[in-house]
Amino acid sequence: MRPFRLLPLWILILPLLLAWRGEAKEITFRQLSVDRGLSQSTVTAMAQDPCGNLWLGTRDGLNRYDGYDFRAFHADASDSLSLADNAITVLRMAENGPLWIGTESGLSCYDFQAQRFKNFKGAHLSTTLCDIHVTEECLYLGTHEGVILFDPRRGEVVETLLAGIRVRVLCPTADGSALLLGTENGLYRYHLTRRETLRLAESTPSYDLSCIVPAPSGGYWISTHGNGLLRLDEEFRLRKHFLS
Repeated sequence: MRPFRLLPLWILILPLLLAWRGEAKEITFRQLSVDRGLSQSTVTAMAQDPCGNLWLGTRDGLNRYDGYDFRAFHADASDSLSLADNAITVLRMAENGPLWIGTESGLSCYDFQAQRFKNFKGAHLSTTLCDIHVTEECLYLGTHEGVILFDPRRGEVVETLLAGIRVRVLCPTADGSALLLGTENGLYRYHLTRRETLRLAESTPSYDLSCIVPAPSGGYWISTHGNGLLRLDEEFRLRKHFLS
């Protein structure tokens, strides 16, 4: 079983702390657990829809939380309009579109108007999805078998990049011209217009990357499995390397 990217509690707490900074008001927290209706205790992905509902992916189903109650969605082999797989790995909300759902066995989406799921099948899609980047033209799917460029309108795979390499995270560059591809074998940059892939070997030799976050002051923070935290500048040059 592949390792899940669990969401640290501070990701949930930090925006609240910043909003209340400097005020002497008491902050209270509520735990949203299985006892309150969550389908499973290991939350692997989160997204928020335009109505404010919070969607939580777990190892056993997808959950929608409206601020009061949970509704859980599960795979049902007898229902083709149900969720394809209960093991959720990534959630991405498309602007004015569906909720894209990556699972351990492929891609699904939730249509808010029809209130049902659509599942996408195919040899290239029957793999574990690690990340999803949504554009107007296509979806970029980071998977255990590389990056898949998928056209959801036609239901077709357009192209596959870095075939055979596990791609854990996709992050658009600051100018929007490229995607940074965080893999088990270091960092790559894919130019969206020229459709060229370049390995950035000097900044992240062959590190197993787990997350990429743009820095507010420019550049990027990159976490790794076993090689600490990296700070890259706007030109993807390594500036700082933090180790325990």
